[in-house]
Amino acid sequence: NLNRTGEGLVFVRRAWKLSPEDHDLALAYADLLARHGDEEEARGVLRDMKQTPDVFLSRVLFEISARDRDAAEKLYEKFKKTRFDDPQEKVFFLAQAAEALGRNDEAIDYYGGISSGDRALAAAIRRVELIALDGDIGKARAELAAIRERPDPVAVEESWLAEARILRETGQREEAFRVLEVAVTELPEAVSIVYTHALLAAELGWVDIAENGLRRILAVQPENAAALNALGYTLADQTERYDEAEALIRQAYILQPHEPSIIDSMGWISFRQGKLEDAEKYLRRAWELDKNPEIAAHLGEVLWVMDRHDEARQIWQEGNNVDAANPVLVETLQRLDPGP
Repeated sequence: NLNRTGEGLVFVRRAWKLSPEDHDLALAYADLLARHGDEEEARGVLRDMKQTPDVFLSRVLFEISARDRDAAEKLYEKFKKTRFDDPQEKVFFLAQAAEALGRNDEAIDYYGGISSGDRALAAAIRRVELIALDGDIGKARAELAAIRERPDPVAVEESWLAEARILRETGQREEAFRVLEVAVTELPEAVSIVYTHALLAAELGWVDIAENGLRRILAVQPENAAALNALGYTLADQTERYDEAEALIRQAYILQPHEPSIIDSMGWISFRQGKLEDAEKYLRRAWELDKNPEIAAHLGEVLWVMDRHDEARQIWQEGNNVDAANPVLVETLQRLDPGP
């Protein structure tokens, strides 16, 4: 992984020097510099680039990550005053900068001003999500219902998914499931909706419904790694059909051997089968690739069962630092009660 090695930085620097006008490469180089602690050089790369809207956003985000709020605010104000050839592009990136600075009201206004072009739907959906984040779930749902009146199948699909996501994230999982029940009925061929509906059923412990949905996907997309993994993980986690679960997860692993969620599932099925050393190997690799609190929950549990309690507590604490409300991590800690 180039982002994780000094060799990667050398490689990208060499490529950037050969093509300094390459916009995406310059952004990637600045990001790598920042990751390696060279903030001043990263600032210089960003400052010397053509100041397009996405570069302005990158500079604002950079200063926020560097904990220089004043610099971020000044760049944001400069961004607002700068003219660009495409005003809609400016507003889209300006909205994201406002959001990053915690100016949600401004971000909502900016997203609302994007009425045409490739970014219009993404802006409309994000605007509604921010309205929900501010606490007005009813208004958010009403606006999503209005989006579904558009003669655009992508907009209809995305609005259903957004409504379910908002409800799930506000603790209303059963209501989110009811929304997806309607969506699946209206759009039975929409794989993303069938998949999300199945995942939510699994979260709620309704294994039969989850399995039915995931097998519907696999009937038409037998190499859908996400569906293979989700079904395998569900069977591993909530049933004792371990051989079947392992076969599904291994299929997914062959298709996507570097995907953290699939590596996590390989670890979890190994744990459920009592193969603790294999479980630790897979879960450590998954955790190195993705600091996901669900992976922390799984790795910590394996270490706990291996009587390596201090290591388990350390991993759980790291997961807590990412998201203390993660339901898998919360359930694991409540069940095992590791203490302080």
